[in-house]
Amino acid sequence: MASQTGHDMNLANIRELITECTYLGEEYDPSDPDLTLTAVNAYTADCQSAQNDVRNSVPVLKGKMGDRAAGFKETMPMLARIVAAHATSPNESLKAEVKGLVRKMRGQRAKPIPKTPDGELTEEQTSAVNVGYENRAADFASIVATVTSDAGYKTKTTDLTKPKLAERLTMLNDLNAGVRNAQAPVNVARTTWNTLFYTGEKNLVERGQLMKLEVKSTFGARSEQYKRVSTIKFTRPTKRR
Repeated sequence: MASQTGHDMNLANIRELITECTYLGEEYDPSDPDLTLTAVNAYTADCQSAQNDVRNSVPVLKGKMGDRAAGFKETMPMLARIVAAHATSPNESLKAEVKGLVRKMRGQRAKPIPKTPDGELTEEQTSAVNVGYENRAADFASIVATVTSDAGYKTKTTDLTKPKLAERLTMLNDLNAGVRNAQAPVNVARTTWNTLFYTGEKNLVERGQLMKLEVKSTFGARSEQYKRVSTIKFTRPTKRR
């Protein structure tokens, strides 16, 4: 999740604006029902809930991504060992196939994807990372299928036996599934959050600005009432989370 400074300030500022308008009493009486204190209070509560949903779901996703990275990192050194164990097979075609698959698997995401200035990956970058891991799992599946089909692949090294390689493939697929399952609620939470804060009709930022204009319209641009609320700022992120 990106740095929350601006988003938290928007929430804090809408609450400050609500307080200022509350002290105006009956004189704050907007014709737009969406700008009434009751409506804005309810909307602010929805925004806070959406903020919490993102914060609570992102650490779960990061944990699953960390588990996946560790599982694949542990698997990569095994590739050279699989090729070495396969060397005794007389089937040159299948050995060449395994070597090619190993090269392909090692080539996935050869360069690290750059992060945003706050250290987070964008949604597009996260998608690219996920595709890279899915591709690696598919390549490993092909490696396992190839050595399993070769009667000449024989080894006494426990973790390189055909059954153990099949177990590892299942583990890698499970790790990818864990990330997918954790990604879905993050995507939903982020969409709701972004809509409420910044992109939806009468979103949080727009409501704040409209409330200030309501005070300006009622009391005048030079009034003390408007001067107090005019300093309450609402900002939009330069990049979508």
